[in-house]
Amino acid sequence: MSYLETIRYLGSFTDYEKIPTYLYKESLKLERLKNFLDSIGNPQNSLSCIHVAGTKGKGSTAAFITYILREAGFKVGLYTSPHLVDFRERIRILSPQLIAYRLQKENEFEGAISRVKLSELVNRLKPAIGKYNQSSEYGPLSFFEVYTALAFLYFK
Repeated sequence: MSYLETIRYLGSFTDYEKIPTYLYKESLKLERLKNFLDSIGNPQNSLSCIHVAGTKGKGSTAAFITYILREAGFKVGLYTSPHLVDFRERIRILSPQLIAYRLQKENEFEGAISRVKLSELVNRLKPAIGKYNQSSEYGPLSFFEVYTALAFLYFK
């Protein structure tokens, strides 16, 4: 799949961030994501994660934590939502060795997943997504759930 095909495929999933009247509390089922992650080997279990939750300031707080950890010498994955300009900015890896100037010069978010890598991961995950969506008792995966699984796989 090309990058454009990848973006179209990802766009085919229901994106509840774009539905202002969506009732999250009544419809979101954590079991759906848990079951899907289980079906692909639970990549999140091999990671140390910090989950930032709340109603305001999550992105800023996550960025602060990421850059603090990077400055302390850690290689850090950052997964945020929604994106501002490009889908790829949601999934980023920052390491002390990264050259921020080069990436800024290319008008990219620092450490953003490459188009090639995103397409590779989607190609790898697509059969599992199709199989899961056909048999899930909790309904089909949403855009956010697919992207979350992609982030865990990329970080692993």
